[in-house]
Amino acid sequence: MDGVQQLEQFYPNDLVGSYRLISELGGGTFGIVWKAQQENDPSVLVAIKIPTNNATSESIQKEITVMKKLLEPPSIPRIPKFIEEINHKGLTLIVMDFVPGQPPVDPKTKLPINPLINEADASYFLWNCLDTLKKIHKRGIIHRDIKPENVIIHEDTGDPWIIDFGIAKQLRRTQTGGHTATIGSFGYQAPETSLGKLGEFSDIYSLGAMIVSLTGTLQDDACWHEPIPRCKFSDFFSSILIKMVQLESENRYQDCQEILQEFEVKTGFNPLTSIYRLFGSDQEDPVTQCNSGVRFHNGDGVVKNEKLAVKYYQLSADQGYAMAQCNLGWCYEKGFGVVKNEKLAVKYYQLSADQGNAMAQNNLGWIFQNGIGVVKNEQLAINYYQLSVDQGNPRAQCNLGLCYEKGIGVMKNEQLAIKYYQLSSDQGNARAQCNLGLCYEKGIGVMKNEQLALELCQLAEARAEDDDTRVEAQEAIARLKKL
Repeated sequence: MDGVQQLEQFYPNDLVGSYRLISELGGGTFGIVWKAQQENDPSVLVAIKIPTNNATSESIQKEITVMKKLLEPPSIPRIPKFIEEINHKGLTLIVMDFVPGQPPVDPKTKLPINPLINEADASYFLWNCLDTLKKIHKRGIIHRDIKPENVIIHEDTGDPWIIDFGIAKQLRRTQTGGHTATIGSFGYQAPETSLGKLGEFSDIYSLGAMIVSLTGTLQDDACWHEPIPRCKFSDFFSSILIKMVQLESENRYQDCQEILQEFEVKTGFNPLTSIYRLFGSDQEDPVTQCNSGVRFHNGDGVVKNEKLAVKYYQLSADQGYAMAQCNLGWCYEKGFGVVKNEKLAVKYYQLSADQGNAMAQNNLGWIFQNGIGVVKNEQLAINYYQLSVDQGNPRAQCNLGLCYEKGIGVMKNEQLAIKYYQLSSDQGNARAQCNLGLCYEKGIGVMKNEQLALELCQLAEARAEDDDTRVEAQEAIARLKKL
C-alpha cells in the first residue's frame, strides 16, 4: 500500500522540472498550488500542484486520471487543462493551465468580494458553472468539492472557472454505499455524501449552496431553503436555488441539463451564445445586444459590470454592428472589462470606421495622432478627424481644431482652429469650450476677450468629464479673475 508522501519546502524561484516557481496561489488538504513559468520561455505561465502530507500516490494518480479524462474531446470550457506530471525528488507534481484571476471570496474572511445581489450577475455566474459541470458530468466525473475557493473569476472575461479536481470521482451511475468519511467542504457538502450516496445532484447541491453564500447571506441551514431576503431575485430564480439545495437528493434537480432547460424556457438564457435576455430582447438582435452592453457599462438600471458589457458588445460586434465594434474598441483601448490591448482596439475601430461610424473615425484619428498600437501618422489622423467632422462629431471637431492650432499633420491655421473649436463648443463639448476660452484669453486666432474667455472656461469646468480639462479650466478661471 502506498504511504503518505512527505511535503518538501518550496520557495519562489525554485526550479521544479523545467518550471521556475513564482508565487503560491493557494491550496487545501491535499495540495498547494503554485504559479510558475517555463524556464526556457518565461512568457508561458502554468499552475503546479504540489502534494501535502495528506496526499498519497494513489490519490495523486486518481486526480491525474480524472484530469486526463477531462482532456478528451470535445473540449470542456472554463476548467484548467492538464499539461503533464513531473517527478521532483520522489514527489509527483501536477502541471496544469494557469487561470489568471481570483476566487469570488476573500481568502482570509471567506466573505464574498462582490456579492451576487443582482439577478443578472447571479444568473450569469450560475449558468456558466452549470454549463461546465454538465460537460464534466457527461465524462462520468463528479467534482465533490464545489465551493467559492474552487472557482476562479477569470480576469479577462469575468467567467467562473471550476478548479481543483483533487477529490473528484469517476462513476457511471448514482453510487450508493455505506457510511463513509466526510468528503467535501462544510456548508457546501451535499448531505447524502456522508452516507456514501453520490450523483450529479450532489454537485448541484454544492453549486446552489455556493450561489446562496455568494449573495452575502449567512450560511446556515435555514437560508438554503427559504427565499433570500437580502437579494431581490425573482420568484423563478429563487425557486431554482431552493430546489438545488433540498436536503433530500430526490427533491433536487437530478442533472444540470434539467436546470439549463428550465432556465432557457423561462428566461431566454441561451447556452450557445451565453446571452441573457434581461430586457426582453431577441438574442439575435445586435442593436439590443449593444444597448444591453451600454447599460452594463454605465450601470444604467443594472449593477455596473464592464466584463458583461464587453460580452454584449462582442456578440453585437460579431454580427457587424458598427456601434458595438466602436464600443468594443474603446474597451480594449482603455482596458474596460478586458485586458488592455491596443491592437485589438485598432481592429475594432477600423471595422466600425469602415462602416462610417463617426466616433470610431474620431478615435482612429486619435490613435494615429498619438501612435497608440500603430505607427504614428499625423496626416492619416487628420483624414479620420475630417471624416468624423463631416458627420458633425463634436470630439472630432475639437481634435481637428487642436491640430490646426498646433500645426499637427496640417499647416498651422489659427482661424480654422477657432472655427472647429466653435462648432464643437456649440454642441457642449467641454474640451472645446476650454480650448476656445484659452484662445480668447491669449488672442489666438481671435481678438482678446477676457470676459468671454472666463465664461467659456466656467462652462468647461461645469461640464468637464475628465480631470485634465477641469483642472485646466479652473487654472484659467483663477488667472482671469485676477485681471
